[in-house]
Amino acid sequence: MVLGPDSSSRIIPFPYAKSIILREPDYIAVMDCPCRLARDSCLPINVCIAVGKTTASFWLEHGEKYHSRRISQEEAIEILSQGRKKGNVLTAWFKVATGGRTGVICSCCSCCCGGIEGMRIISKLKGAESISNIAPSGYSVRVFEDKCFSCGKCVEVCPFGASTVLPWEKPRINSEKCLGCAVCAELCQAGAREIFLDPEKGYPLDLDIARQVIEGTR
Repeated sequence: MVLGPDSSSRIIPFPYAKSIILREPDYIAVMDCPCRLARDSCLPINVCIAVGKTTASFWLEHGEKYHSRRISQEEAIEILSQGRKKGNVLTAWFKVATGGRTGVICSCCSCCCGGIEGMRIISKLKGAESISNIAPSGYSVRVFEDKCFSCGKCVEVCPFGASTVLPWEKPRINSEKCLGCAVCAELCQAGAREIFLDPEKGYPLDLDIARQVIEGTR
């Protein structure tokens, strides 16, 4: 059973990241992204968000090197929203044992994120094409072919190479590569894509589902 692993990152669509920020934490902090600092290429740098008293307090106490600071819910949502407009992928580390009340939400760009880069490198090895160090969101993307006009935006923004659109073909999604980040759906100007709960992708990082499983009611 997968709920949002305690020790590895998991993709989350923007609406669910927003829900976590709005519904749960009294403490939110942000700090510089180590991946972006190492690359010195993408701005802004101050985009990694800690949610919940345990994690946020630790960052505020020990994260001076990374310019950690406490922020409001509105500021946190704005950071994620601006990153999303640039095609950033939201990944999260949340503690299932706490009911999803403490963890980290990162706004990852495919050019700087060490996790995404690792996936790209290992996928080039024979027999390792489908290996991932990031758990899928629990969602997949469906395409409305009658709305798609093959602009290629989905191919451009997909960080996992899961989208293919050619002028002489119908749009395609490689379900094994798709981790359900929903970037292509959100940035599709034609509204030709949407996410749906995919039972083959495991449980999503959804706080209501997590609580039901923890409480034994699901």
